[in-house]
Amino acid sequence: RFDEAEVLRRRELASLRARFGDHSVETSGSVYGLGLLLLERKRYPEADPTLRLATRLREDVYGSGTVATAAMHVAQAALARERREYARADSLARGAIAIYRTDGYLHAQINLQRAYREAAQLYEAWGKSDLAARYRALLILP
Repeated sequence: RFDEAEVLRRRELASLRARFGDHSVETSGSVYGLGLLLLERKRYPEADPTLRLATRLREDVYGSGTVATAAMHVAQAALARERREYARADSLARGAIAIYRTDGYLHAQINLQRAYREAAQLYEAWGKSDLAARYRALLILP
């Protein structure tokens, strides 16, 4: 099924690029979806530049430091954690958390929970149990 999903994602991306160009909400969302799929499939060498591109495109459309770009940082933090690039994952996760904390909308609060969960997983993998526990304590649902 992942193979099918990837083919569909790539087809969708090509279509959106042709229709809207790279610097659009639609294209950036499609690139992000492809990056998440590659991350899920553990194809990290492909996921990394795809997620970086998604971040750049989102920043072009929405500006940096916005809720729309924070999700990109959470995904990049997950990738960095998987690659054991803990310092980079730490920076990305903390950046996303800072963005989400400044936005009072419900979707930002839901995403803040995702960022907390990613931070907890990062610190657990990094062997920093005290920090992992701190972020787990912030989760509404474990």
